[in-house]
Amino acid sequence: MDQPLSSNEQTKVVLFFLLLLPTLGLAIGGFLIIAYGLFMLNKQADFTYLEIIKKLFTAYTKLIFVILILISASTAYSEYVKVRNTISENTKNLVEFTKEKEEIYAKVQANTEKEKELRKSLYFDMQRNADQYADSTNLELGRIPLLNQVIDNASHDLDDGYSTYTLEVLLPAFIIPFIPIIYLYLFTYLFYTPINNHKDWIIANGIFATELKEPISTPLISLPSFFIKKYSNLSVADELVKINKLKDDGLISQEEFDKLRKDLLG
Repeated sequence: MDQPLSSNEQTKVVLFFLLLLPTLGLAIGGFLIIAYGLFMLNKQADFTYLEIIKKLFTAYTKLIFVILILISASTAYSEYVKVRNTISENTKNLVEFTKEKEEIYAKVQANTEKEKELRKSLYFDMQRNADQYADSTNLELGRIPLLNQVIDNASHDLDDGYSTYTLEVLLPAFIIPFIPIIYLYLFTYLFYTPINNHKDWIIANGIFATELKEPISTPLISLPSFFIKKYSNLSVADELVKINKLKDDGLISQEEFDKLRKDLLG
């Protein structure tokens, strides 16, 4: 199509390059492929380079897609093993701490009953033993808040283990590999299609040109003033001979010769 790109199409091309900038650090290959292809297209005026760009960019993005899938799968599995082991450890701790809490309550109950029994005695030694049971009971009860905190933390970790893994690891591992595929679509829609639709224009004028380039023409060389003065009084035939000699000597071009001949012959 020998027409310039519309402003909308030019915006698409610019937008594609802007979207390509964030990938320079990780996937500079795609940018280099496009830059080299455009350079050769402009230098050689050969649109087959656009097809080369498309094939190389497609192959490159698919390669990145496969690499990211492998990395994401490896990362997701590694994190899954860590989460699974953590949950297993928390489950084990939860069972142990719950059992320990039950044992404390059983011991407190036994101490309380023993204390009540000793308090009934009138002997001083018995009363002193009752105080010891009371102190033991208070000591055991003091461990309960700490155990409750540990049990709550273990329960919370169990509840959040797989949900956190899903949001922070599994979901990104699924999404990230498809970023190159998105860029492949953007390449086709924003870059390849607009340029391919105007290939004749772009070869002649460039991507962002809106007007035809003026052809470079060599200005006609007028006859030297000394020639005009010297031969102004000669006949037309003599003048034709002279300009023919100028042409033969390479002083004027064929186009200039034809113009002068036409002027002489009227």
